[in-house]
Amino acid sequence: MIGMMVSAAFLSACGGGGGGSGARTEYILFAGNTAPEPVRNWELWQTDGTMAGTRLLRDLNDASGGVSKSVTEQRWMAGTGFFVADDGVHGRELWTSDGTASGTRMVRDIRPGSSHAGIDSLYLIEGVVYFDANDGESGNELWRSDGTAAGTRQLVDLVPAGCSSAPGDVHGAGNIIYFLARAECEGPRVPWRLDLSTGTAVQLYETQGYISRLENVAERVFFVEQRDGRSQLWVSFGTAEQTYPVVVDEQGTQAEVHYSLWRLGASLFFAALNRDEGVELYRVDETGRRASLVRDIAEGAASSNPFSFSAIDGVGYFAADDGEGQAVWRTDGTAQGTHRVTDPAIVGPGDIYNIRAYGDRFLFTVEHAGQRSLWSTDGTPAGTLQLLNDPLVSSISQYRQVNGWLLFSALHDQYGSEMWRTDGTPEGTVMIQDLCPGPCNGY
Repeated sequence: MIGMMVSAAFLSACGGGGGGSGARTEYILFAGNTAPEPVRNWELWQTDGTMAGTRLLRDLNDASGGVSKSVTEQRWMAGTGFFVADDGVHGRELWTSDGTASGTRMVRDIRPGSSHAGIDSLYLIEGVVYFDANDGESGNELWRSDGTAAGTRQLVDLVPAGCSSAPGDVHGAGNIIYFLARAECEGPRVPWRLDLSTGTAVQLYETQGYISRLENVAERVFFVEQRDGRSQLWVSFGTAEQTYPVVVDEQGTQAEVHYSLWRLGASLFFAALNRDEGVELYRVDETGRRASLVRDIAEGAASSNPFSFSAIDGVGYFAADDGEGQAVWRTDGTAQGTHRVTDPAIVGPGDIYNIRAYGDRFLFTVEHAGQRSLWSTDGTPAGTLQLLNDPLVSSISQYRQVNGWLLFSALHDQYGSEMWRTDGTPEGTVMIQDLCPGPCNGY
């Protein structure tokens, strides 16, 4: 079985190029399964977006089966991908691939022997992958890898004596990274700052609740503390002494976060509750310590409940309800630059998710009555059309682009979860292949 954590795009010297044109064909890696329950056979596959170009890259474990995958997919640089796999000999370890069978290899046997290294998530920052791993001595601690055995090492052991700090949610740039981890054997995870040039890790905050979200913007890190039934926003400038609450008024009322934190360029956005405006979109100012309302989308005490935020070409797109129904909105961070993009009368009722740029348009999904539909828009009512409306589809996710197509995962009652593609038209929105025949999941 393969747990495909991060994937990459690769170029082949020949081939037609799917939905695009030219002499080079792009391939992406994914974890694919061809066997139904209870066997399952998750292995490393590649696709160019066509049925003919979808093939097994390498069978890493002939005896594979029985363990489900965990997928967080991204493209990465220069034709290199990382993933986690169990070859039946070394346990679940970190692997890399250059898009060829011979170039697919285990990076390092972090926990020697057949035991698993306990890798949970991979985070890519400037060509280096960060992850939590257990070498059998230090517990689950923070590691890094550049794709070589020599360049794969533990960065810090925050809670020695065999305990695990359980690091995760890694962000950063240059020599500074931020992450969440325990400060002792038991207890909540707290925010840390690690200077890679010195190896010095500094705890930024001590919580009596727990920290649920973290986001790095410029040279500061924001996090949300869940405590006493509230979700409050904090900012740190790199030390415990320079960690402050983010406030929304002159009285020092701390920002209360609903949903997630969203980064757009050098700005942080979030949905906040205010008794006068309800739950609306807020933006943190240049000081990092004060947030203000972007626009009262649902006027008065009603809530527009903004969520599903995506940054596309320097503009933020999100779902919100101004009282006329949920729609896609856009913002540049100003009230004047915040307006509705889609018409609820055209899209109809439902919750909007998965906003994604595709060429000069963007796509989104609508969930209504247990069904997911796929839409495309150029930002005008006339340019808004439905690409997929199958009553048997209950989930759409995992957008990825290759050769001019946008690939995605769709959960279908008849076919299970499989890879689909779209060229931006209803006719060109189709399932690529039923990799695991019938209702079992192939992707």
